[in-house]
Amino acid sequence: MRMSAKCVVLFIALLIVFSCAGKKGRVEKNAKSVSTESIVQSNVKTQLAFLLDRRQYDEALNLITWDIKGGKDELIYANEYSRAINGLIFQGKKHLGSGEYEKSGSVFRRVLDDLPKNILLQNKVVGKKEKIKGYILLSSEKLMEKGLEMYREGNLGEAVFIWKKILKFNPDFAEAKRAIETASIQIDSLNSFEKENH
Repeated sequence: MRMSAKCVVLFIALLIVFSCAGKKGRVEKNAKSVSTESIVQSNVKTQLAFLLDRRQYDEALNLITWDIKGGKDELIYANEYSRAINGLIFQGKKHLGSGEYEKSGSVFRRVLDDLPKNILLQNKVVGKKEKIKGYILLSSEKLMEKGLEMYREGNLGEAVFIWKKILKFNPDFAEAKRAIETASIQIDSLNSFEKENH
C-alpha cells in the first residue's frame, strides 16, 4: 500500500515536471516569435527610413502597403505612411507644374489608391481625397488638350497614343474614350481608302 502511494506521488510529480517543461517550451517559442516579429518590424522601419531619406516615396509606400495587406495596422507606420503619401503628392504637383501630365496623373492615381483608411492618418495627408481626384482630372484634361493638338494637325495615331495614356491613370475618363473611338474609326477609314487607291 505504501509502495503504491509513493508511486502515485512520484507519478504526480512527473506530471507536474512534464507539464511545466511544456509550458516553458511554449513560453520560449512565443518569446522567440515575438522577438522575430520585432526584428522584422525593425528591419522594415530601417528600410523605410532609408527610402524616405532618398525621396523614394513610391518604393516606401510599396513596403508599407505590403505589410498592411499582410495584416499589419496602418498606425504602426504612421509617420512613414504620411511621409510617403505627402512626398508623392509633392512629386505629383512638381510633374503637373512642369507639364509632365502622364507622370502627374500616375502619381496622383497611386496616392488616391493608397490613401490611409485610418482617420488619424488621413489628417496627416496634405491633400484630401477630392483634391487628389481634382489633380487626376486636371492631368487628364491637359493630356486631352495635347491629343487634340495632334488630332488637329492630322496626327491621328499620335493623338490616340496620347489619349490612351489618360486611361492608364483615369480609366473612366469618357472624353478620352470617345476621342479614341472617333479617331480610330477615322484611321481605319483612311487605311481602307489608301489600300483601295493603291
